[in-house]
Amino acid sequence: MPRLLAVIGAVTPPGRLDAAVRFAAECAAARPQVSADVLSLGEHRISFADGRPLERFSDDTARVVGAIAQADAVLLASPVYRASFTGALKSTPTSIAATTPTSAQMNASLRYVR
Repeated sequence: MPRLLAVIGAVTPPGRLDAAVRFAAECAAARPQVSADVLSLGEHRISFADGRPLERFSDDTARVVGAIAQADAVLLASPVYRASFTGALKSTPTSIAATTPTSAQMNASLRYVR
């Protein structure tokens, strides 16, 4: 069964972005043979990507990266602040890229939707 992971990049209290992402996940989960989960980066302590192996982080970084790496599809949602994404959301894909085998990266597809 395909698994969608919707990642909320906001680290502030839940608001409109949170509601929109949760609605999208519910819509996806309503489809036959699809499961969907929501992961809010604001509920996790994530380090900035600095090149260390995941097992050397003492916070939630390894768990978050693992959840994203295990998903078949990922919906990344972030508020825009000063024409950019949140630091937590910027760092998470960097951690994934630094710790994921190249063969897995080749099977990944990234699309930005505005």
